[in-house]
Amino acid sequence: MTVYKRRKIRCAALAMLVGSVVVSGWSISLALGDKKPSKLITSSADKNIAKKTTLKQSFYPALTAREENLEAALQAETEANFPEIPLDEVMTYFSELHNVPVVIQAQDLGAIGLTPEEPIDTRLKNITFENALEQILDPLNLTYVVDRDLILITSQAKADATFKTRVYPVGDLCQTDDDYQALIAAIQKANLGIWERTGKSSQAINSAQNKKGTPNSEKDNGFFNIQGSVIVEVASPLQGDTSGKKHNPGSTHPNYTGTISAVPHSKSLVISQTYHTHKAIVELLTQLRKSRADQRGN
Repeated sequence: MTVYKRRKIRCAALAMLVGSVVVSGWSISLALGDKKPSKLITSSADKNIAKKTTLKQSFYPALTAREENLEAALQAETEANFPEIPLDEVMTYFSELHNVPVVIQAQDLGAIGLTPEEPIDTRLKNITFENALEQILDPLNLTYVVDRDLILITSQAKADATFKTRVYPVGDLCQTDDDYQALIAAIQKANLGIWERTGKSSQAINSAQNKKGTPNSEKDNGFFNIQGSVIVEVASPLQGDTSGKKHNPGSTHPNYTGTISAVPHSKSLVISQTYHTHKAIVELLTQLRKSRADQRGN
């Protein structure tokens, strides 16, 4: 074989080798290219899932883990048959059944002439623990509240006189002062709790409303009470009330009042109210948001 032919064969072999490497490179590149989109898609899906599962806080301060467990237990289904069973034994039964601490405030009961031995005669089935408590306690002018990581059994009068302050983010519902006015009015007029009036005459209130939420001197701090709203400050609760009279959530008892103020800079409402009124406010805001979402086709 001549030198020329050998060189030609070597060049052909080298060309084939280079071509093979190039083709392999393209294959590797294509293979890697196929994997990249799937990685991006997976990452995007993960982000979307994270967004969907991230729930917006309804109010602040948030419930503790124990408080959340207690509230969940109150929504659990329960049943019971109590033929003239003492109240304290009834509460012990529920405490053990739902594995939550239920404590009777004997002093509060004593203030209205009751004892933990009050006989309970009722039969319950297919009902939530929360509604069962209301069914049992309501005829005695008693109620329950979740406080200090406990379900406390207390008098209605004591519960009506115990207030807590919460901050409700409402930036998704309110954009203007008029929006805050409308939301505050909706909360006040929904018969959810007892609110103190400012003492303004109807004419003065209408005049203030026509100013569309003109803030007071504290506007510079982003905190003001909507003009014309019926809530400005909390009156001191009646101390030592032993009348035993039940005050319904929607009544106008002058000694049990709450407040509500708008804080536009934080897009929030600051509300001081009782335990049960706060629960009702959370439900109302939830329904308002659902109504808006349904109308938007979400």
